[in-house]
Amino acid sequence: MKYLATIQLQKCLAPLPQSICLAEPNVISGVMGSKRRDLSALREPFHREYANCTLDRKAILMFTRQYGLLDWEGQFAGRTDLAGLKFTFHVEEWREHRANFLSAWATTSRNQKGLNWSIVPDTFPMPSTRSAWMVFDHNSLIVKGPKTLWTLTEKGPVARVYAQTSWEYLWMLLCFEQREKLRSCENPKCAAPYFIARRKDQRFCGEDCAHLIAASRWWTQHGKEWRRRRASRKAKR
Repeated sequence: MKYLATIQLQKCLAPLPQSICLAEPNVISGVMGSKRRDLSALREPFHREYANCTLDRKAILMFTRQYGLLDWEGQFAGRTDLAGLKFTFHVEEWREHRANFLSAWATTSRNQKGLNWSIVPDTFPMPSTRSAWMVFDHNSLIVKGPKTLWTLTEKGPVARVYAQTSWEYLWMLLCFEQREKLRSCENPKCAAPYFIARRKDQRFCGEDCAHLIAASRWWTQHGKEWRRRRASRKAKR
């Protein structure tokens, strides 16, 4: 196979809120600030942090405070003068969008090998906007795509893809990920089950879960015999 171009996903500087709170029991609102966070420089990949965020209101509020507004509607797409602008979103909306993301994660992980371009775009929720840099008509909506800049080099064309929002960046991360690396921990009680595998045979998110399940399986298979022998030794004393 001959590759005609190189595609590179560029870092995303997510705008952070200056203030944020639970305005109502199921509504989160706040004011945008001037600070930004580089989502490509996190200790754990941003799409893993999002996939494993718990769904209670305080966790969603904390996630938004730490990583910024996802902005799935593209309200602030491409803008730089955000300080002082207000935002509001419903907790249930956040949960629904996360459920769609996890559904795509599970779908791509079941289709082994290759990148996710052939699967994810079918359900890629591009932000809707009327001030799009690149648009196409889809069911009478104007839909915004990621900004792409092309450069001609000696090795061939290079496309640099810039996500306009954190929400778009999440999906682009999923698109650029190898399918076989997107996995779910086999520990049914794992608190953060979604992970990006480092090895082909990796079945657990980390050593803690691997050891816990190994111990549990050993006790299931050998626990009864071990307790019988232990009771027998005590009886002989």
